[in-house]
Amino acid sequence: LADTRLNVASEKCESRIELLHWEWEADLPQDLPLEEIDLVVGTDLVYADDTKMGLATALATLLQHHRTSALQALLLLVDRPCSEAKRRRLTKNSASSAVTCFLRACAAKNLLIE
Repeated sequence: LADTRLNVASEKCESRIELLHWEWEADLPQDLPLEEIDLVVGTDLVYADDTKMGLATALATLLQHHRTSALQALLLLVDRPCSEAKRRRLTKNSASSAVTCFLRACAAKNLLIE
């Protein structure tokens, strides 16, 4: 988060952007002001060999929470290959990238992908 904090400070938007470290496998942070969140922004979040796809679960928990209203996420994802085991498990005989695996995990959590 250090680099992101520097970017936010250099653009002078500290009053509009709140940064939060959240381990995907953990519960929603208790002090997260869900009613005040307008948009979730993330970049470079999906990695090869991420077999848990915790990000999809975390996003579903956040975006579908009863305290949020029409909350959306804007993610910039870099395409990387999945592990062979992950690819075999998710698709039969077809190559899949980490982003494809993540999008499938999101669809399984009933998240709308546009």
